[in-house]
Amino acid sequence: MTQLSDDKRFCTGRRRVEHRRELISVLERRVKCKNADYWLDRLDSIGVPCSPISTIKEALESNHTISRNLIEVMNHKKLGKLKSVGCPIHVNDFGNRFREKIKPPPLLGEDSLEILKKFGYSSSQIRMFCESGIVRKSKIGEN
Repeated sequence: MTQLSDDKRFCTGRRRVEHRRELISVLERRVKCKNADYWLDRLDSIGVPCSPISTIKEALESNHTISRNLIEVMNHKKLGKLKSVGCPIHVNDFGNRFREKIKPPPLLGEDSLEILKKFGYSSSQIRMFCESGIVRKSKIGEN
């Protein structure tokens, strides 16, 4: 790639912008000649922050993800064991106060009554919502 710095089309930022398509074409051809590990090592050795782009599967199964306990397992009332991505922020000085156990998604209507009460609806209003079909309340096993 050292020859690129000698190329008049790419010798300044302005010239690289003017010849952007050509530069991208040249870079793509050169980058494809080596594997990702080669480029990661090369870039890292000269201080360029870089990392590989992982597939979702690779990211979820990576040593980093596992060592940081980023996958939370929960028991859903209907679906059983579910996995989810947990909070990536770990604050050691505060113990687990900031790492509440995540809850599985509710069944349809499972939290309706509680939410309506928090918003200040009266029991009679909530009953009317339920009877008219505006709101659905759920019981375990109903869905």
